[in-house]
Amino acid sequence: MAQIMIDIETVGRRNDAAIREVGLVAFEYDGRILASLQLSVIPSAWNTCNRTFSGETVLWLRSSGQIDMNYNCKSYEQLLNSIDSFFNKYRDENTRVWSKGHMDIQVLKDLYEEFYRPEPWIFWQPRDMNTIFDFFDARVPQKRLPAHKAVEDALLQVGELCNIIKTEHKI
Repeated sequence: MAQIMIDIETVGRRNDAAIREVGLVAFEYDGRILASLQLSVIPSAWNTCNRTFSGETVLWLRSSGQIDMNYNCKSYEQLLNSIDSFFNKYRDENTRVWSKGHMDIQVLKDLYEEFYRPEPWIFWQPRDMNTIFDFFDARVPQKRLPAHKAVEDALLQVGELCNIIKTEHKI
């Protein structure tokens, strides 16, 4: 049964934040990676579809100078199509959709609503890694600085989650 980890990078801090990148990883709880996908939205699309910006985030992003410039999504619609394709290949009724915190899922949900499209996950599938950290009293790894690729974060988060599961369930 495949699980999916989502990580996004935005230029805002609200549910309607402009999305720069989406990282997707399909994996098994034993740590095996089935597939990964880095989606990078071209900057000219960031300010479309009623997306918002945070001045603080924009300043941080400009100062970091490390943005993924291998843009493979020319619009938010293309981004959603790519996400849907990934989910169609790896999600089933038993899949859990993981993210670190609730913002990533909510930002994507808001974008799907902007296009009047259903999310590619079933409403009960999203899971928050922070709950696992709390439940098992695990150390919460700190996010790296400066800016980086969303798929790199998603892969790190898969490793963190699978390590906790292996430790607690002796997989």
